[in-house]
Amino acid sequence: MQWQAFHYQSSNQSFLSSHPSFPLPPDELLFETGQLNYQWYLESGRTAAAEFASYFHQFHPSPAKKVLDWGCGVGRVTRHLPEFFPEADITGIDINQSSIQWLHQHIPNSKFLLASDIHPPLSSPFDLIIGISVLTHIPADQQSSSLLQLQKWLSPHGIACISTRGRHYHPELSSQQLRELNYTGLLTCGASLPGSRGMRTYHTPIGLQQLLPPDLEVLLYYDGKQFPGILGGQDLWILQKKAQQVSPTAQ
Repeated sequence: MQWQAFHYQSSNQSFLSSHPSFPLPPDELLFETGQLNYQWYLESGRTAAAEFASYFHQFHPSPAKKVLDWGCGVGRVTRHLPEFFPEADITGIDINQSSIQWLHQHIPNSKFLLASDIHPPLSSPFDLIIGISVLTHIPADQQSSSLLQLQKWLSPHGIACISTRGRHYHPELSSQQLRELNYTGLLTCGASLPGSRGMRTYHTPIGLQQLLPPDLEVLLYYDGKQFPGILGGQDLWILQKKAQQVSPTAQ
């Protein structure tokens, strides 16, 4: 964090001068969820919101009524969603209480919930769920249950945009770790605290597909190494929940 604070000091000061009324999260929260770069926080968040809106409108038959930012962090993307989904109810959930408190105080027109407070689970299904850098910080033994929860939150034909740590990040791994990842399709290393910046979970494409519940189908997949401009190197998955088939009434 100290290196990033020094590296972006000049550009961040310029940003503050040109955006005096723009609410910015505390530096420690911004660093935990991305870069300590104020211009990046603004521009990348809006760009991502526009891209997710484009994917949604490409595959969903009707306008979104409810949108969920799963693992919203400090609202980098969430704060821009009302611009692209003006008629939708926007909800963000995160495990970090400090982030949720800051969002409550500074980002209007959206609802923010602490993940541990979601009892009972979210009821109304969502037409779009965004889960960027979420599975990448969930341990391997919780991946299946997390994806099953994602499926339950989606409405029929609902769209999910999620990311995984793929080939672009293989240089972070030792040769032994890479062999394990290629064999199992899934590897968690680093910190032991789920959701923390230090916990890193990697997927192979086959590994992720084997984890998907049966009602989630892959519409698009972008390899982050081949398309680093989309999510900075993470793999992007566009998923859709299949509509339930109604059995014919017995004659």
